[in-house]
Amino acid sequence: MKFRKALATEPCSLNQLEIVEAELGELHEGEIRVKMAYAPIRHSDLNHLSDNYGTASCYPFTPGGEGSGWVVESRHSAFSEGDLVIPLNRMEEGTWSEMWQASGDLFYKVQSISAKQAATLRINALSALLMLENYRGEGAVLVNAANSHIGFCLLTIAQEQSIPIVATVRNESSMAALQAEFPEATIRLDDREMIEEIQAFAQKTPINLALNAVGGESGFRQLNLLNKGGTQITYGGLSGSPTKTSASALIFKNLTIKGFWLQSELEKMTKTEVCQRLRTLEALDLKTPEVEWFTF
Repeated sequence: MKFRKALATEPCSLNQLEIVEAELGELHEGEIRVKMAYAPIRHSDLNHLSDNYGTASCYPFTPGGEGSGWVVESRHSAFSEGDLVIPLNRMEEGTWSEMWQASGDLFYKVQSISAKQAATLRINALSALLMLENYRGEGAVLVNAANSHIGFCLLTIAQEQSIPIVATVRNESSMAALQAEFPEATIRLDDREMIEEIQAFAQKTPINLALNAVGGESGFRQLNLLNKGGTQITYGGLSGSPTKTSASALIFKNLTIKGFWLQSELEKMTKTEVCQRLRTLEALDLKTPEVEWFTF
C-alpha cells in the first residue's frame, strides 16, 4: 500500500519539507495499521526540523511527535478496525504521515473524545497533568505563556482540581481572550508592572509552584514571586533567552529550580500508569486555543 509522508533530509524550515511517497510493508502479528486523522505542528517539531532541539535530529526523518488516527487493519487482539488511537510514545517514524504501522503495544485506544481532541492528548495535555502533580495542595501555581495550548490544558486541569492559578500572557488581547475562556482564573500581563499585583495576590495565597515555558525575564519574574521553599519547573524556552537566577532568592528563599522533559518522565512510568493518566485527561473538557488546520 502506497502512502505519502513528510521527510526532512537535512536541517530545514517547515516550508522546505519534502512530501515523498512510501510503501507499507507486510503487517506482522501484533501490529496495527493506522490512517492518520490529525497531527499537530508543535514548537518542538520545528526545533527538531532545524536541529535546534535538546537532542540531535537524525536525518532523514519524518517529523511529528503526536497525533490521532483510525485503525484500518489489525493483527493485535486489543484493536479492531475503526478504533481511534494515539501513539503512547514517539514512534520510529513521525506522525506527519498518511499511514502509521507499528506494534499495537505502542498505541492507546481513545474512548470518549474526538480525533481532533485526541491529537494533542499525549504531549501537551499529559505534560500539564504531570507537572501539576508537583503541586502539594497548598498555595497557588504561577504559569506563563498561558494562552498556549499547554497553558489552556494547565488552566483546565487546575480548575478541575480546584488549584488556585495565576496565569500571565504577553499582551492585552491575549489576556481578554483567555479571561473569556477562564473567567474564574487570575490572569495578568507578563511585564514588570504586574509583579505588584501578583504580590498582592500572593499575600493571601502564596505561590509555591511556577511553571516556566518562556525563560528570560519572564522566568526571572516568576522566581521573584515564588514563596519561600517554592519550586520553578522550566519546560520551554520560547523567549530564546536563558532564565536568570537570583543568588539571594536561592539562598534565603531556598527555591528549587528544575526542568521537565516529557520523554524522560515517560521512561520512568509503566504503560498502565501512562494510560491511567490519559483516561483522566479524556474525562476532562479540555479547552484549546483557536488553531489553523492544514490538509496533508
